[in-house]
Amino acid sequence: MNKLEKAISLSMSEDNHLRNFYRATSEQEYIDQVAGMQEEFLLTPEQLTDKKIVFPSSAQKAVVHKFRDIRTALKDNKTKNITLVTSVDVDAGTSYFAANLAAVTAFDPARSALLIDCNLDRPSVGDKFAINGPGILEYIYDESLTVEDIIHAVGIERYRCIPAGKAKGSIKEYFTNPRFKALLSEIKLRYPNRNIFIDAPSILTSADTRILFDVCDQVVVVVPYGVVGERTITDACRVIPKEKFAGVVLNDYVG
Repeated sequence: MNKLEKAISLSMSEDNHLRNFYRATSEQEYIDQVAGMQEEFLLTPEQLTDKKIVFPSSAQKAVVHKFRDIRTALKDNKTKNITLVTSVDVDAGTSYFAANLAAVTAFDPARSALLIDCNLDRPSVGDKFAINGPGILEYIYDESLTVEDIIHAVGIERYRCIPAGKAKGSIKEYFTNPRFKALLSEIKLRYPNRNIFIDAPSILTSADTRILFDVCDQVVVVVPYGVVGERTITDACRVIPKEKFAGVVLNDYVG
């Protein structure tokens, strides 16, 4: 049985302007808006199981319930819809956790989920969902690409992905690029009923993750169960801005 334990603590402070914006739209309007999302195809339960993605009728009921618990805790902060998922170890199962947190979010008919692959050293989203189109890196350097060009349907209702893509330039500071920051701002404000999850590298091994703190609202740290010590976890969590730290997830399923 996969053990997935969580210890989520949330900051409840909200921006007044965004809070009023969310209140202006009713739950039924959200449902109607999300219902308009067109799906070109749907993955079968067998395909989802093969990709290690949970779904409502999944046989892994305990895992589904735990992901739902975490989703609910995060969703309580409705104006904080960009969640960065990082880890203290490269093999902590961050990509598995981020992909499935997005999946359980998409269970809700009033919400949609967007998974963004920002783990450039170990990208996984494009391969997992067999995405052949452009991603973040192409978008940064090709100004002819629009947001719609890099958001891809993956065969799950209310679930979309942006893959990492392939680098075309020599500059490596991708996430400080103004076009990337503008992309995150546009996505955040355009889709108030969408939860956005950033699959990020390990906090202790990549400078990219610390840069990404600037564009996210809350940070979840995935810890491989029984692998790292308390000191390592504490050191990692100290790097995260206190107002953005959402909690730690202990995970023994690396996916």
